[in-house]
Amino acid sequence: MPMAALLKKYPIESAITITFVVVLLGALIYPLLSHGQQPAGSVQAQLREPPPFSQLQRYPGQTRFSLDSIAQGSTSALFGTAKNGRLAVTFSRAQPMQVNGWAVDGSKEAGGVYVLIDGTTRIPAYYGVDRPDVARVLGAPDARYVGFTATLPSNTFRTAGSHTIGVLVVSSGGSGYYREGAHGTVTFAQ
Repeated sequence: MPMAALLKKYPIESAITITFVVVLLGALIYPLLSHGQQPAGSVQAQLREPPPFSQLQRYPGQTRFSLDSIAQGSTSALFGTAKNGRLAVTFSRAQPMQVNGWAVDGSKEAGGVYVLIDGTTRIPAYYGVDRPDVARVLGAPDARYVGFTATLPSNTFRTAGSHTIGVLVVSSGGSGYYREGAHGTVTFAQ
């Protein structure tokens, strides 16, 4: 019997079956599409904030990190697709934004991450998101829970136009940080 005929004959049962299949497929596909990251609410208990910035000293040198994506509502962009470090998407300053990525101290977990806006504003990120892809690429099994996620409040960007986003990576011992500078530029409408 064709699908249209089944839907017409058994509308409630078909709707329940279709809903179940969609939910099941979403549960199976989402981890593959999210680089191992789960929605912030489901992993928040595992995540930790960095130590207070006032307790940290600046360390010389650099470490490895990546700003992977930025999202606002249904609009998102991957930093890997940026041309000359600039994203081709314009965001609104009226809504909060979500920034995701990963950072390590050498080849092990860092002590945390701050997202740096325009070189001056520091937003603490939740650190410890499961990133088996990073551990695999780095060849470092101890670098699995190195993902971070930060919510940038709507008042973070006070003016329209271009703004830089970078990171401060806290050392694994939690006593200092590495300033990694600007990683990308985003543009905001009025």
